[in-house]
Amino acid sequence: MSIRRAMLVLAVASAALLLLGLMVAVLRIESGKTFNDLTWRFDLSGDSTVPTWFSAAMLAFAGLAFLGIGRSEAPAGQPIAPGWWGLGSVCLLMSVDEVATFHEWTGTLLEADSSGLLTYTWVLFGAAVLVALVVAFWRFVRLQPAPFRRRFLVAAVVYFTGALVVEMINGSIEDSVGAESLRYVAGTFVEEGLEFAGVLLLLHALLERLRADGATFVLTVRDAPGPKP
Repeated sequence: MSIRRAMLVLAVASAALLLLGLMVAVLRIESGKTFNDLTWRFDLSGDSTVPTWFSAAMLAFAGLAFLGIGRSEAPAGQPIAPGWWGLGSVCLLMSVDEVATFHEWTGTLLEADSSGLLTYTWVLFGAAVLVALVVAFWRFVRLQPAPFRRRFLVAAVVYFTGALVVEMINGSIEDSVGAESLRYVAGTFVEEGLEFAGVLLLLHALLERLRADGATFVLTVRDAPGPKP
C-alpha cells in the first residue's frame, strides 16, 4: 500500500470516528437520555472507547516508526541513536497513557485551584513535560533534514494545541456550564480533531522519512539455540 493510500485510509477512519462521536454526544444531550449501550463506546470524551483505542494505536505506530528510522539510519553494527530511541519511547508512552490515563492521575497530586482554565489540573504537569521534551530534543530535531523537521514541528504544534490549549479551554467550559452541554461537546470535538490531525501529520512525516531512507523491515522467526530433539 502506498503512503498516500495509507494516510487516506487513516484520515477517513479518523474523520468517521470524530463525526460519529459528535453525533452520539449531540443526540445524548438533545434527547436528555443517558445511553449505557453501544453508543458510549464511540464517545469522544471517554477513555474506554473506540476513538481512544484508535488514537493509542496511531501513537504506538508512530513510536515504532521512530525506532524504525533510527534502525535504518544507524551504521551497521551500531545502536540506534538516542534521539530516535527517545522520541519513539515518548510516543509509545503516550499511547499507553491514552488508555491508562496516567496524566489525569497526576492532576490529583497537584495542589492547584481546579477551576477555570485549570479545571483539569493535570495540564500543569503536561505543560512541564512538554517544556522538558522541547529542551531534550530540540537540538536533535534541528539537525534533521528541513522537510522532515518542518513536518514534525507542524505535527507537534497541532497535536499539543489540542491536547493542552483546547483542553484548558474545554475545562473552563465544563467548569462554567457543565460537560452535558453543546459548548463542551464542540470543544471536545475540536480537541480530539486536533490530536488526530497532529498524529496523522506525524505519521505522514515518519513514513516519508522511511521511504526516503529506502527502509525495509523483515520479521524473521528462528529456532532457539540449543540441541534439537
